Amino acid sequence: RPTSMEREVLPLLATEGQLYSMHLDGYWMNVKVPRNFLEGHALYLGAGGGGRLCTADRFCDSTIDGNVSIDETATVGAGSLVGPDVSIGPGAVLGEGVRLARCIVLAGANVGAHSTVLDSIIGWGVELGKWTRVEGVSVLGERVVVAQEVWLDGAVALPGERVDTCIQSRT
Repeated sequence: RPTSMEREVLPLLATEGQLYSMHLDGYWMNVKVPRNFLEGHALYLGAGGGGRLCTADRFCDSTIDGNVSIDETATVGAGSLVGPDVSIGPGAVLGEGVRLARCIVLAGANVGAHSTVLDSIIGWGVELGKWTRVEGVSVLGERVVVAQEVWLDGAVALPGERVDTCIQSRT
């Protein structure tokens, strides 16, 4: 059955004397939904998190703008514009002319040439076709394949799905 942590579980633990707290120095935020996760990600990068922050020297054929973390095994195609607030995981490949902003591209993802990803999360091993546009807090699960020239706006694709048509989801 649906259970409320705030109304059921935590009060019970408190009455039984089993609820504890710990002081943390720094910032904490609730990241239950993808939009908040992306916001927390941007704050984390802005505070110097995310491991190695990227410099434009490493990608002289591309433009790096703002707080960007790119794994040393990732590949960024010529003419790409990456940032602000972007993390690119191990083994990820960005084709030529890719545009990324306020997003996370996880390990092994392949973003096709001239594609754009804004305010979204690209899962492990995702394949985005050329000229694809992903925005509006879209979330693509592991191994999702998106055909070329597809527009996803607020889409959610479950692991292993193939997306061949445009999706616009407004809630």
